[in-house]
Amino acid sequence: MASIDKFKTESGEQRYRVRYAYYKNGVRMQRARTFKLSKEANAFLAKVEHSINTGMYADARGFTVGQYLDLWLETYAVNVRPNSRKNYSVCVENHIKPHIGGTRLESLSTLAIQHMYGEILKTEYSPAKYEEHGALRVCVSPAKTYSVKTVRNIHALLHLALDQARREGLIAKNPADDAKLPSARPKDYTIPTPEQMKRLLDELSGADSFLTILTCAVMGCRRGEALGLYWSDIDFEASTIDFKRALVINNLTNTVEIGELKTKNSRRILPMPDMLRAELLKVKQTKEKAARGAGKHVVSSPFVFTTMLGKPFRPDSISQAFKRAAVSVGLPDMRLHDLRHTAITYMLEAGENPKTVSEFAGHATANFTMNQYAHVLEPSKKKASDALMKTLFSE
Repeated sequence: MASIDKFKTESGEQRYRVRYAYYKNGVRMQRARTFKLSKEANAFLAKVEHSINTGMYADARGFTVGQYLDLWLETYAVNVRPNSRKNYSVCVENHIKPHIGGTRLESLSTLAIQHMYGEILKTEYSPAKYEEHGALRVCVSPAKTYSVKTVRNIHALLHLALDQARREGLIAKNPADDAKLPSARPKDYTIPTPEQMKRLLDELSGADSFLTILTCAVMGCRRGEALGLYWSDIDFEASTIDFKRALVINNLTNTVEIGELKTKNSRRILPMPDMLRAELLKVKQTKEKAARGAGKHVVSSPFVFTTMLGKPFRPDSISQAFKRAAVSVGLPDMRLHDLRHTAITYMLEAGENPKTVSEFAGHATANFTMNQYAHVLEPSKKKASDALMKTLFSE
């Protein structure tokens, strides 16, 4: 079915040609591909033999971008998380196929990809809304277009899929390599003042969601990280919390399930403030007492944050409760995730070492933290400069 021929070019350079055959609609097809190095030829031979033997070989001739991406989703995107797979499918169906889905795979150009990115940025997914006020027509809600982040996510998926096509020998070069991406814009988030934070927590006090939101506020953790906590993750003697899982919504089934943390650095053990320790210990003791009254001697649910029935909260219900409280205290643009940004900002403004803050937040590197919160660090730089000048030139 497949073999390697060794030959020399007219200039005397060694080359290796992989010849292989497969059947398409009952017809025997023959192909060949030439490599400079023996190891490259052998690697391609192993891949093509495996794909032919397993029935997964796809001939690029006549194959459209849309058809290839469907095949890629079925074969290479099967082991990703359900939410990621859903996002991949939406990306392919809603963005890539309408623009370049009918293009032949081997004919796809960088220019076509670049044009697609530009068109997506101009696409309105929510039209502007207007109200009539006498003779005036007032825009009460501007049109919403797809963001730079959406385009960069599309590019990441397309580049990944086309790179696999290149490795399989379906295309000679990845046309997404040279596409120019729009610059990422800084994320907008609301950082409340300490006084606003106090009003916000006072507003939430007594609500079922209060302790979950308090944990997000003082630990700087993500919503799913807080909701995924088990009682066994909390060491009351050492006053630490071990973040090791997340509770997420499966967009395919609209159900709640335990998922992986966002990154490997998200797994971290953090010190627990005395105030949060006291609140959590109080809840734990109350639940244990209730369980003993029911004839049991263990906490009925492993989850720290649960409903009255012992089921973990839906992540979106916590966000909704937070949003209502934020609006009530005059912070209508604030999201639950902004509590994480708030905690990081407060620590940096207090002069904490960026590396320490980075580890606290579960960021990949201190550089990432410094780049994301560069505006917060500017006053610290000025303060450090003033201190240096005072040391060098004070009388």
